[in-house]
Amino acid sequence: MRRSASRAVLPTLALLYAAAGGVDPAGAEVSRADLAKVGVHTPAGARAPLDLPLRDQAGMATTLGAALHGQTGVLVFQDYRCKTLCGPALAIVAAGVRASGLKPGGDFRLVAIGLNPRETPADARAMQASRLGDQPDLLSGSTFLTGEAAAIAAATAAMGFGYAYDPATDQFTHPVAAFVLSPTGLVTRVLPETALTGPDLRRAVQGADRGEVGGLIDTLRLLCHDLVPLTGRYDGAVQTALRLGGVVTVLAMLGAGAFLVRRRTA
Repeated sequence: MRRSASRAVLPTLALLYAAAGGVDPAGAEVSRADLAKVGVHTPAGARAPLDLPLRDQAGMATTLGAALHGQTGVLVFQDYRCKTLCGPALAIVAAGVRASGLKPGGDFRLVAIGLNPRETPADARAMQASRLGDQPDLLSGSTFLTGEAAAIAAATAAMGFGYAYDPATDQFTHPVAAFVLSPTGLVTRVLPETALTGPDLRRAVQGADRGEVGGLIDTLRLLCHDLVPLTGRYDGAVQTALRLGGVVTVLAMLGAGAFLVRRRTA
């Protein structure tokens, strides 16, 4: 993805933030240095560590490899207690799955890994049920994982996923990205969650099945929580978007953002 395409979606993200009842960014304590590390920098040939010790939403010990069930995977990192974009972004992924014609649990597995080591399987279950509960096939074809700090750090480092903790809000600033994994854990695509479409997801999953590696996003800076990278504050466009607000505007801008991303990355 070109950085200009990322910027095109920022107002949409800001509106989603407002619609989700997000925290006031003025109270955030994420430094410029920490924000500079936030983004997706996936190296060529990156692989998800399939043997990481984790726990599923039922509290059972498992691994990332076991969660994939030997299938192609769509992996997202989540803050299960997030008050801003994690939930809406996951709902957009679910809508993309519905529009793709893919069969969850048959064509691919959806896997989420919680970023907060203090989160519990109950937190994972709550997020899973709240965002996927209206799609029983996706609910059964997904696994929401929690883990110790070392396991989370290993997973994010392997895939070049940079994030930062904000002690003022007890939440995480992180990219809103979906990793498409081959059954062996190879990262074959990185897609922006908030601009994910059914056709894009279908192509990515089918390509991963064939072992094809597509274009990886060099630096994805669509952030959940603070939204504007490097500065740690809202720029003029985002401030204007926040003032306008409204669900209709959110949906309209989301469609425009997805169109711009597809057009500029074509």
